[in-house]
Amino acid sequence: MAAFSRNPATGAPSFVEFKQDGVEGVDGLDGAIGVTISPDGKHLYAASCVDKALAVFSRNAPTGELTFVETHKDGSGLIDGLAGAASVIVSPNGNQVYVAGTIYNTVTMFSRNSATVELTIAQIWRDGVGGVDGLDGASSIAISPDEKHLYTSGRDDDAVAVFSRSVPSADLEIVKTGSLDPVTVGTNLTYVITITNNSTSTATTNVQIKDKLPPGSTLVFAEAIGGSCAGTTDITCTFSTLAAGASSTATIVVKVASGVSRMLTNIASATADTLDSVISNNTYKAFTAGPPVPSMSVWALAALSVILPLTLSGRVLRRIVGRRSVGD
Repeated sequence: MAAFSRNPATGAPSFVEFKQDGVEGVDGLDGAIGVTISPDGKHLYAASCVDKALAVFSRNAPTGELTFVETHKDGSGLIDGLAGAASVIVSPNGNQVYVAGTIYNTVTMFSRNSATVELTIAQIWRDGVGGVDGLDGASSIAISPDEKHLYTSGRDDDAVAVFSRSVPSADLEIVKTGSLDPVTVGTNLTYVITITNNSTSTATTNVQIKDKLPPGSTLVFAEAIGGSCAGTTDITCTFSTLAAGASSTATIVVKVASGVSRMLTNIASATADTLDSVISNNTYKAFTAGPPVPSMSVWALAALSVILPLTLSGRVLRRIVGRRSVGD
């Protein structure tokens, strides 16, 4: 298996390294056909038809270099479906790994622990068993963007088999407040962001609150209870997990400079690795009244206090000069 770096602008690859079966402890790559990378970019999985195996590598994201971790082979433990392993895919939430096997006409599912990335055999679907059809020569596999369906091509069945997926989902809700309101120039404005997992049964992982500071404000500090915050103008607060029914908060304090708009608008959004069943409550827009603008009457009075005396003095002077010229 060869690894290349890639120029994002031109798309041109540059060779980095290769991993070979039987070299430096690597196992499970004999007849490697399918390869995929986990959504978090931390692991690579290779399906090997000759070795009847799924090989696992950890991945250095900046360099692309791979380190062999382990291999799962057909006939080991409860694994019985990797013969002719041809295609592998990781679910978008990172919790499952699926392998299509052309010889046993199977789809094998492993559960993936997103924290330890340990794989555990979970279920095997086989052509002709339990009403399953269309998997003869199963050779390719895909998951829909909403994660609700899995598709497998059956080369020898001239078919595509469709499976529905029961995907645990959370429901993140974000609420935000800002005070002082209204705020004055040179004072601090405090935003408190509360994030809640409304699910009654599913915890969510890698929860992130993203917040862009309003123009005319500078960061004083940002902190998160049970998490961490980073950034200066684009703030990201991260929580490793949020249990079902649990809430947490992030506090962002900014200083308001002169020249800010009459109304400060601040938008916070929430994301997570776990599927979110309701996305309409993942964004919250907070409005805070900015420094008051002097009214026209105040400006007018200020201007008149300077202009009027000058105008009057000019008129008086002209009259005095005019009278003197007549008398002379």
